[in-house]
Amino acid sequence: MDHWRRGHKQMCKKIHRGGNAEQYYADKKYKEAVAEAVEACADDTKGQTCFICTQALHWKTKEGLVRGCACRGTAGFAHVRLRLDDEEDRETLRAANNYAWGLFGARRFEEAKALLRQTLPVARRVLGESNDLTLRMKWTYAGALCANDDATLDDLREAVTTLDESLRTARRVLGGAHPLTVEIEDDLRDARAALRARETPSPPG
Repeated sequence: MDHWRRGHKQMCKKIHRGGNAEQYYADKKYKEAVAEAVEACADDTKGQTCFICTQALHWKTKEGLVRGCACRGTAGFAHVRLRLDDEEDRETLRAANNYAWGLFGARRFEEAKALLRQTLPVARRVLGESNDLTLRMKWTYAGALCANDDATLDDLREAVTTLDESLRTARRVLGGAHPLTVEIEDDLRDARAALRARETPSPPG
């Protein structure tokens, strides 16, 4: 009883609130690992923000940043994990798309492509291919591929494929008259024209 009164009772309640022993200790280990990773990356991430949510600290978990890859610029900085447990957390994906759209508008196409290549798989897994936000992210991604003056033939082909898939989904889910469907259709027409122009050999001079 003395052991119970000296703190065991409080610890048991804490473990119970944390999902019982297995989940409690798994979460504890996770937090320790995150803290260790953030500390190890402290020099690289100083003064940086997450390329997905554009914040230094995750709004919900308060996790710091790590250097997730060797991408140039700010594309490699991110929080340890992307939490998508509820509608509030999905704002992270919306913020990523808005940020990518801003990069697109500033003609920073390589950064927009890098951002969406990392976040689109998350949107597909969490939201599904038919979700409005997933469609908008694919549309932005295809636009970044096409609009780049340095776009390769493979970039243009990928843009056409992405827009073609998106258009079929948009027509089925949103309808042919929906503004997003119309925008995707227009961009697909332009992307196909750009691809044909690139694939057509120049006449001999």
